This record gives sequence, structure tokens and C-alpha cells, in this order.
Amino acid sequence: MGFLFGRKKHNATHEPETVDDLLADETKVEEPRPESLSAEDKREYGKSIDEAFEELNTQGERLRREYAMTSAYLSDIQLIDNMPEELRAKVTHHAKNILSLMVDRKMFQAGKPGLSDRRYTMFESLSDTAVDDIKQMQNDEKRVSMIVKDIKILDGEKASLRRDIRFLQNERKNAGNFMIVFFGVMLFIFLMYIVTGLVNKDPSHATVIDNLFLSLLLGCLILIVMTFCIIQHKIRDIKLSKSKLDRAIFLHNKVKIKYVNAATLLDYRKAKYDVDSSYTLGKYYEAYLEEKKTRERYFATAGELNTSMNRIMDILKKQDLYDPNIWQAQIRALADPKEMVEVRHRLNERRGKLRIEIAENEKRIEELNFEKQIYSIMKDN
Repeated sequence: MGFLFGRKKHNATHEPETVDDLLADETKVEEPRPESLSAEDKREYGKSIDEAFEELNTQGERLRREYAMTSAYLSDIQLIDNMPEELRAKVTHHAKNILSLMVDRKMFQAGKPGLSDRRYTMFESLSDTAVDDIKQMQNDEKRVSMIVKDIKILDGEKASLRRDIRFLQNERKNAGNFMIVFFGVMLFIFLMYIVTGLVNKDPSHATVIDNLFLSLLLGCLILIVMTFCIIQHKIRDIKLSKSKLDRAIFLHNKVKIKYVNAATLLDYRKAKYDVDSSYTLGKYYEAYLEEKKTRERYFATAGELNTSMNRIMDILKKQDLYDPNIWQAQIRALADPKEMVEVRHRLNERRGKLRIEIAENEKRIEELNFEKQIYSIMKDN
């Protein structure tokens, strides 16, 4: 409930390059030619799509559970506000008494609390999963960082291969032009040979002229054959480079799918705890543990505090609330109607954001369906 009651708009800090930055020049999905991919490549591609589906479905279930929980807490607020005036007045009285006792005992003045009430409430509700989430967020950050590096490498490889293909195509074109020139020269020499034979009537020079022209023709022919061999070599190099480019495109698409899912999971955890990194989350969690010890110590020695809290809980548990115990961390809201309004506002804001995230998750599933259709076509080829 803490991540619900304490929700603020999250402006997550991104990696040096986000998926939008990295893929901004990808106006459409590039697909490698099916004939250039092996059966193993196609299986790997299909497996990556299946894994992405599983992660997105898990994410969707998680979002829907959180949405249902948010709605339940909003209903609890409504139930509390609609309590009979006498009971509501008792809850308010005991809540104010608790706040007064906390101030009198200078519970949080001996050393300023490391966490705000909002963050403490958040960790109170998520304490069972916080440690695992910190570890998972660290793994997600490493995974995203590695995938970003892979995308950069593949982008560089694709750009290099495209440059190589353009260079080879220009060389092949130039070699073709040279071949045309050599053919022209050879034709010119042949015509000159015919004209010279018609004009020259001296038999003594005929042999010399014949040898000269034949040598020139043979030289042109050799140049033409060499140029033809060069052209064939360039064509083979172009085919090889295109095959490598297809492979790079295939890997790039596969890594993009992994990136989107890894970044989505990481962003979800950042939004869940309203932090920008696992390091920040770890610091907050350590502060929460210290704060919890302080609060437990004071509550354990404050009989009157416990009595007031127990009376509040006795009343709330009879109101059919979704989670009465969570209000132990929201005493200010029970004591002050304005604070309760703020709690309701944050819950409504969080529920609206969850609705958007659920829609975005469903949109990503639709996009992945398109990828799967493309994979089906690739598999059949």
C-alpha cells in the first residue's frame, strides 16, 4: 500500500541512451532475408519472441493486481469516510492522541527520520519483497546495460557492412566501365588493323603490322578477362557482405526485443519504489530498517500509544476494510481530513497511471504479435 498511498509522478532517469534514442532511426522493422538464416537462427528468434510474450503477460498480471489493490484502498477510504459519526469521531480522537504522544516523546526529533512518512509507508507494505526487488533491479540494470552495448555494437556493424556494400558496388560499377572501355579499344584496334591491311600493299610490312595488331588485341583481351574476374570477385564479396548484413539485422531485432522487455521490467520497479536506480533503493531500504527499529522501540514502550492504536484497529476491523492494518502507518490521514484527501488524490493518480501502463502493456503484446507473424513467415521459408 505504501507504493500506492505514497505515489508521486515518477520521472525515471534513463540510461545514457534509451530504447527510443537507440532505435530512433528505425522507422520500420528491418527483417533479414529468410533464405539467409539457418534453422537454428529461426528457432532462436522464435524462442526470444515466446520469452518476450511470457514477460509481458507476467507484467500485465502484476499491473492488474496492483490496479485491483489500488481500487480496494480507495474503497477503504470511502468506507472510513462513511462510518457513523460517533465511530469516526473516536478514530479521529485516537489518531490525534497518537500524533500528540509522538510529538511529546520527540519520537522523531532525536535524530531526523531518514525517510518521509510516504516512503516509510511504502516500505512497510513492501518489506517482504524489497530485498528481492533490490537484487532483481541490480540484475535488470546490468542486463539493460549489456543489451545497450550489444545494440551499439550491432548498429556499428550494420553501418560498416552497408558502407562496405556501397564501396564494393561502386568498385564493381567502375570495373564494368573499364571493361566497356577495353572492349571499345579492342574494337578500335581491330578496325585499324582492317584499314591498315587494305591500305598497305607492301608484303614486307604485312607480317610486322599483323604481329603488332595481334599483340595489341591480345593485350586488350587479357585486360578484359582480368576485369571480368575482378567483377566476379566483387559480386561474391557483395553477396557475402549482404549475408552478413542480414545476420546483423536478425541479431539486432532479437536484441531489441530483449531490450524492450528488460527496460520495461526495470522501469516498472523504478516506478514501484519511486527511485531512479537500485543504489538509491538500497539506501532508502537501509534508512527504512533504521527508522523501523526506532518506531518499534518507541511503540513497544508507549502503552498509551498502543492502547490508542488498538482502539483504532478494533473499530476499523469491524468496517470490512480490505487491509485495516495498513492504517497504522497513516495515522495523520485518520486525524486530518485534508491529509485523507491527499491520500485519495495520490491513489487516484496512481490508478490512472496504472491504467495507462496496462494499456501500454497490451499495445506491446499486439506489437509482439506482429513480430510473431513475421517469424511464422520466416519459419515457412
